[in-house]
Amino acid sequence: MKTKASLAPTLLCLSLLAPAFAQQPVANPASAPRQQPTQPRPQQDDDDIVRITSNLVQLDVIVTDKDGRPVTDLRPEDFQIFEDGKEREITNFSFVSTEGPSPGQPTEAGAPQPAPRRTEKALPPMPSAPLHRREVRRTIALVVDNLRMSHLSATSAREGLRKFVNEQMRPGDLVGIYTTRGGSGSLQQFTSDKTQLHRAIDRVRWYPPPLGGVGVDVFEPARDDSTFKPTTPGSGGTRLDGLAVGKEEFGDAETRQRRERMDERNRDLVAYGALGTLRYIIRGMQEAPGRKSVVLFSDGIPLFSRNDGAASRSFDAMDRVIESATRAAVVIYTVDARGVHIPGMITAADDVRPNATQSLVESRLEKGARAEDGLTYLPAKTGGLFVRGTNNMDRALERVMRDQGGFYLLGYRPTEQTFKGGSKAFREIDVKVRRSGVSVRSRGGFMAITDEDARRETRGSDKELYALLASPVNAGGVYVRLTARVVGDPRGGGSAARMLLHVDGKDLTFTDAPEGGGYKKLVLDVAAVTLGKEGQIIDEFNRTHTVRTGGEHLDNIVRHGLTYTADVPVKKPGTYQLRIVVRDQASQRVGSASQLIDVPDLSKQRLTLSGLTLREIVAGGAQQQSPPDSARPTAETAIAAVTSLSDPAVRRFRPGAILAYGSQVYHTTAGGGPGGTPRLTAQVSLFHNGQPVVKGAPTAVEFDPTRPGWLEGALRLVPQAKPGEYVLQVVVTDESVKDKDRRQTAQWIDFEVIN
Repeated sequence: MKTKASLAPTLLCLSLLAPAFAQQPVANPASAPRQQPTQPRPQQDDDDIVRITSNLVQLDVIVTDKDGRPVTDLRPEDFQIFEDGKEREITNFSFVSTEGPSPGQPTEAGAPQPAPRRTEKALPPMPSAPLHRREVRRTIALVVDNLRMSHLSATSAREGLRKFVNEQMRPGDLVGIYTTRGGSGSLQQFTSDKTQLHRAIDRVRWYPPPLGGVGVDVFEPARDDSTFKPTTPGSGGTRLDGLAVGKEEFGDAETRQRRERMDERNRDLVAYGALGTLRYIIRGMQEAPGRKSVVLFSDGIPLFSRNDGAASRSFDAMDRVIESATRAAVVIYTVDARGVHIPGMITAADDVRPNATQSLVESRLEKGARAEDGLTYLPAKTGGLFVRGTNNMDRALERVMRDQGGFYLLGYRPTEQTFKGGSKAFREIDVKVRRSGVSVRSRGGFMAITDEDARRETRGSDKELYALLASPVNAGGVYVRLTARVVGDPRGGGSAARMLLHVDGKDLTFTDAPEGGGYKKLVLDVAAVTLGKEGQIIDEFNRTHTVRTGGEHLDNIVRHGLTYTADVPVKKPGTYQLRIVVRDQASQRVGSASQLIDVPDLSKQRLTLSGLTLREIVAGGAQQQSPPDSARPTAETAIAAVTSLSDPAVRRFRPGAILAYGSQVYHTTAGGGPGGTPRLTAQVSLFHNGQPVVKGAPTAVEFDPTRPGWLEGALRLVPQAKPGEYVLQVVVTDESVKDKDRRQTAQWIDFEVIN
C-alpha cells in the first residue's frame, strides 16, 4: 500500500529534555501498563570484529592456556596467519577484553544491577534499566535443539538456562533464548530483562515423537515386542535397529538397507531444520553489538551416515551456518545435552535377548558417535568449543562464558587471488602461535566474496524488510523508538495494540520534490508484524509513505523527528510481540524495533491496569484528562511531525518538568468507601538506571464520577535530576480483597530526561 502525506506547517516545541530525580507525587497516584524498555539510540561501531573486504580480511582468534583461561600478553610477532596454506603479513592486531562486572557488582556507572524482586506474588518484577549499545559487552543466543532431544535433556537444558539467567548474567549482557522446534517465527528479541528471559525459558519444552526427536531418555529402551522382528518366517532370527541378529542368516539385505536409508533421511531432515533455525538466528545477529556467540544445546547433529558417507543436505546446511557465523562475527559453542552417559550401555529398561546385546551395544555406540559429528564441526570452524561430559548445563555455560574473556583481532591485506571464484570458492584460514603450552582457535575460513557483495542481494527489497522483521536484533541505521499499549475497551472485543514510533529526523534523507519551490521529499517503507506467544502471525502490513515538506517545517522534522502511529487488532488476551521496520528509500538505511505487550484476560475478574499515558503539564496549560484513543490512525494519518518532545511516542522531559500520568483500572470491588466505592490505594515509584530514586507512600485513590475507573496523577522532576533513562512504576492495591494474587497489580512505563 502506498500513501502520500503532506505535513502542514506546525511549530515544534523546542523544550529540550534532561534527567531528573523526582519529588513526591503531587496528585493521585496512577497506574501503568506493562511496556518494554525503549532501545537507546545505537552508536554505529567502526571496529567490526570480522571484516572481509577488498582491502582487509580481519578475523577473531582465541588463545587459551592449559586451564582454559584466555592468554592476553601475546604480540603480533607471536602469530602466523595462513590463507590456503600461504602465509600472509599481519597488518592489523589488537586484543579485545570482554570482561565486565560479575553479577551484583557495580557497573561502569557505579550502579549495581540486582535481580528483580517481587513485592507480592501478583506483581511483575521491575525491568532492568535499558542497555545502551555502547554498554553491551556480550550478545548471547542460547538455542535449545528440541527437534531431536530427549525429555531428560530438555529438562536439564531448561534448568541450566534458569541458573544462567539468575546467577551468571553480567551487566552488559544481551541474551536471547530460542528453540529449534519453534522455528524462525517465534524468535524473541535479545534483552537484558530477566523477566522476558524467564518467559522464554518457560516455553522451552520437550515434544514426544513424532513431534519431537526421541523419547524420555537418550536411547529409547529396546523392546522385544517392538524392536525384534523375525527376519524370515520360521528362521528364528531377529533384527535390531536395522541389524539382523540371532543367526548367520540376516534376512533380506535390500529391505534392511532401505529401512536404514529411510531412518537416516529422517534424521537428516530433522538436522536440516535445526540448522535452518540456527542460521536464521545468526544472520539476525549481524548488527548486534559486543562479543557475539551462539550456544547450542543438543543431543547431537549427525553429519555422516553408515551407508552414504556425508549426509549432503545436512552438510551443506552446516556450511551455510558457518559462513553466516563468519560474516556476522558469531562464535558457535555446542553443548552435549545428554550429559554424562556410557556409550552403548544396556540398562534394565532394555528388553533384549542375550544373543542381541552385542548388536545393540554396537548400534548405540555408532549412533552416539555420529551424533557428535555436527556438535564438533560447528565450533571447530567458528572458533568455539564443544562442551560435553557434564550433567549440569549451567556449568557448561560457565565454561563457555569463561572462554569469552577476550580475543585477538588479526588482519591482513588480501591479494587479487583472494576473491577469485566468488561465493563458490572457499579460502581456508589457519592461525598458529609461536608459544608452547597454549591452544589457539580461529575461524576455518570464508567464501571468496566481500561483505558488500554478500549484502547487495537483498538490499532495498521487500525481502530485506521481512528479514529484519524476523531478526532477533534490532537494526540501527535509522534510530526508532517503539512504544505500544492496549487501547479501546478490552471488555467489548474491540481492543487493539497501538504502535507509537518515534523516528529520528537526523537519520532521514530528504531529496528535491518534483514540484520544486524548495519542497523536499521523503519516502519511507514501513513493515510491521504482530506475533502471538507461539510465534504465529496475528497481523501484518507493508506500506510506503511519501512526505513532502520544506522550510521551517523541514528544519523541525530534522531536529525533532517524526511519529508513526498504527493500530493492530489483538482480540484475544495473551502476550504479543510487535515488530516494525522503517527504511529510508533515499539512503537505504533501515531501523527496526520490537516490544512485548500483555493484553489482560478480563474474564478472570482480576484487578487490572491498562493504557498508561505519560505527558508533561506545561506552564499555563492543562493536564490532558484522558488518553488520546478516540482517533484511530489510518494509513493516511499515520505520519506526523513531532509537536512536543513530551509526545507519548518520545517521552523526553527537562529537569523540573511536571509529568502527568493516567491509566484505566478494571475489576475493582465494592468496598468500604462512600457509597460502596472501591477502596484502592496507589503507590508510585521512580527508578533511574535500575535503582530506586523515589518511593511514594500508598495514597487513597478517588475516581472522578464522570470518568469511572480512570486514575490520574502527577509528579515533579527536580532541577538537579541526572540525565538518563527512567522507569515510572505504579502499584495499585484493592484493600477490599484479601487474596494476595488478586488484590494487587503493577505496571510501568519508561521515559528519558536529557539536558
